[in-house]
Amino acid sequence: KGKTISVPRDKTVHRLFEETAARHANRPAAAYNGAKWTYGELNARANRIARILMDCGVTADERVGILTKPSLEMAAGVLGVLKAGAAFVPIDPDYPEERISYILQDSGAKLLLTQEALGVPESYKGETILLDGGRSILSLPLDENDEANPQTETTADHLAYMIYTSGT
Repeated sequence: KGKTISVPRDKTVHRLFEETAARHANRPAAAYNGAKWTYGELNARANRIARILMDCGVTADERVGILTKPSLEMAAGVLGVLKAGAAFVPIDPDYPEERISYILQDSGAKLLLTQEALGVPESYKGETILLDGGRSILSLPLDENDEANPQTETTADHLAYMIYTSGT
């Protein structure tokens, strides 16, 4: 039988992850297509994304689109958005361009995290940040700045995500 775990209602997902990363920095946290990141590596990459988002002015409850195929970078993007205090808006890159444009506009996403191989709708006027490829913010080596978790006033009462279903 499975073990029942009590999740504190006063902590955010990213704070719980940070606590786990502090205790188990060298343990595997995520794997995809043969690549693996430890808790420390994933946390550091998410911290880098969070700082960039915060430098772009992202604050609590703002929405950030994430247009990616499944990947380690997607995991870092979701955590980074939460660490910045914002809410992530996952967007399936297989959606028609019209649907992607609608989600970006309707959600009010001023920033979009994406992958190099994916196109961005022409109608999207916000800033785009690449999570992979040669111009990626995650392709740079990790440094000591990435080790420190960013501090925000985000609480468990803030918006964490906005999901568009087929009926919306």
